Order: sequence, then C-alpha cells, then structure tokens
Amino acid sequence: MRLLVKIIPKVKSDGYHLNIFADDAHDEVGPIVEDEVLSAILELEDVPKGGPPSRRMQRHVRDSEKQIGKDIGGRAQPASGALPGMKGDARARGRHRVESKTTKSLSFSVDRRDLNKIRSECTGQEKPAFVVEFVNPQTLREEDKWVLIPYEDWYEAHVNQGSGKRGG
Repeated sequence: MRLLVKIIPKVKSDGYHLNIFADDAHDEVGPIVEDEVLSAILELEDVPKGGPPSRRMQRHVRDSEKQIGKDIGGRAQPASGALPGMKGDARARGRHRVESKTTKSLSFSVDRRDLNKIRSECTGQEKPAFVVEFVNPQTLREEDKWVLIPYEDWYEAHVNQGSGKRGG
C-alpha cells in the first residue's frame, strides 16, 4: 500500500520542527538537531471491511446520485432504482440512464452482467452509463470518478462527433 505523506517544516522559538500529515493523521517532531534521528507515529484509522455502509456513506451516495442526475439534466431515481419502473440510480428521461457505485477501495470490479443490466433498463433512445466513484476512506471526499459507456456511444460522441460514419 502506498501512502502520501506531507511534511511541512515550521520555525518555532526552540528551532525547526516538522509537521507530518497522512490522510487524517498528524504528528509534529522537533526541534531538529544535527545528526539526531527523529521519529513520528501516525495513527491511521482502519477502514472497516465489508458490512453495511455507514449512514455517512449512505448520505454521500445519495448526494452523489443527486449530483449525477443534475449533471445529466435529469434527477436521481427514488430509492436508488429499487422501485419497479424506476430502475437505475439517475436518469434523464429519453437521454441517459445511469448506474452509480461508490467505493473506498483502490479498485472496483465490474462484471458484464452489471453493464448489461443498466443497458437493459434503458428505454427508447436512452444511453446507458456506469459511474464508479472512488472516495477517501476517512473523509469520503471524491478522489476520482470514471464513467463506463458502450464503445458505440463513446465513438459517436468523441470520434465521429455525430456524422454517422465509421472510420476505415
């Protein structure tokens, strides 16, 4: 596991000190004396494995789905798509239907069945999208977000740009 550590020097009345930060942990060492070894201990919270999501995580997921709905010009689906006829997590009727997943992990596995599920829930001209959001395990702040869409949709939007012709 890799961990980003920030070290910020600080001048105090008794000399130089180092403030060391990693995630939500912090320690200060000093004063710095030539040829002296300094140690810092950072207490990092263990990220719980498995189990139901916390209320904080549930609120974050709900807010994220609302934001995705807003971003696509639609809205979040009630009950995260668990109701009949209201499938997917966000939808812009007639344009997009989105399934959204949020993880505290460094990786997220997507099965083709997950992609086929959101594709099968689209109606009319709706385009399916599968969003994966990676959040900081302690703060739940978004660190990265990716969207999986069918190749044909990506090609049409970014390569072909609506001309309807396929390159050769």
